[in-house]
Amino acid sequence: MFSLLSDEEMERLDAFLLDRIDEDADIVGKDEGVLDISELDGLFTAIVSGPVMIPPSQWLPVVWGDCEPVFLESNVRGKISTIVDEWCEGYAQGVALAAAQWGAGGQAMTILLTPILSFTSKTDWRGHDFNADEVENIQQAITPNVREIHAYWLARREEFSSSAIPIQRSEPRVGRNDPCPCGSGRKYKRCCLQ
Repeated sequence: MFSLLSDEEMERLDAFLLDRIDEDADIVGKDEGVLDISELDGLFTAIVSGPVMIPPSQWLPVVWGDCEPVFLESNVRGKISTIVDEWCEGYAQGVALAAAQWGAGGQAMTILLTPILSFTSKTDWRGHDFNADEVENIQQAITPNVREIHAYWLARREEFSSSAIPIQRSEPRVGRNDPCPCGSGRKYKRCCLQ
């Protein structure tokens, strides 16, 4: 069951959208994406009320802009470390939702996914088995690889499009003048078709 966000949750989301980009980040010439909850609400309202269904592959880049993935940070004894594990784990879960299709990417996809999967339970977080400089190098490979993965699949997305799969009905199609399948005894065009 879905429920509305509480005021506290709305404030947290609003703060997240505004603060997700570091104040010192170089954003000159980059799209910063959606910056507050009102803008996000306007975007989603247009998406759901427009003339066509807009897939997430088109609207997610509008939300995030050209900015980097949202990695966590840890401050231990004054040393700030980047934590990519949660982001990578989420990415791996997304990959698992269409594992067979991702597998069609072959060796090229395996290579591109390697730095991401290095910080997940799937590989027992083997990315942490290296020295600090190597860990940082692997982490820095994540963002460009994600962009390359996106470009790779964008060029091939039609191959996996659901519209390319013919619809097979388990029952014959109901005609406008056929009896309505709801059992009312009325014609379909005068009952559930309206």
